[in-house]
Order: sequence, then structure tokens, then C-alpha cells
Amino acid sequence: MSTSPIPSVYPSSRGATVSNPLPAPSPVIRRRSSPQQGFAIQILGNAVDHLLRSRMFLIDEPPSKADADAIHLLMRLKRAVFSECEQVTEANRSLRQWMARTLTRSAN
Repeated sequence: MSTSPIPSVYPSSRGATVSNPLPAPSPVIRRRSSPQQGFAIQILGNAVDHLLRSRMFLIDEPPSKADADAIHLLMRLKRAVFSECEQVTEANRSLRQWMARTLTRSAN
């Protein structure tokens, strides 16, 4: 049984570093939804879950393009409803970012 090293930013035994292949996390976007928007997001999410779970146990039938298209369509609709929600800007975001930068610099 062969075990290969997990990619990381830590130095390897040969002195070279391996960069982490994962992209940097994107900033969190916070939104405030109305009750109708929240209900629509919940219903669309439940529909996506239902389609995924119902197709998971169909062993005799291969997945069809129509199923994948339906799932992607519901996911796009859910994202569209989310994008229409009011974006919440945090008043103390710049203070928190400054503190995080200062603390990471002092830790290094």
C-alpha cells in the first residue's frame, strides 16, 4: 500500500515546498431575505435535495441529462432568489479586517 504525501504549504523532507492546490476562500456575502424569499430558498433547496436523493438509489437506470438539467435549473433559481435579497454590510468589517491583519503580522 503506497501513501503519497498530502499537498500542503509545509516544507517537504527535501527542502522544497508544495503549494496548496485549494483556492483562497472568497469573502462571505451576507444577505437579509424577506419571509417570502426565505421560503422560496427553502423550497428550492428541498426540491434539489429530493431530486438528488431520489436518483441516488436508482441502480438500474443511468443518470439522465434531464435530471442533471433539472437540478442545475433549480440551483440557478435558488441562487437568483438569494442574489435578489438585500445585501447586509457590516459596520465593523473594516475594523475586524484591520485587527486580523495586525494580529497575523504580529504572530509571524
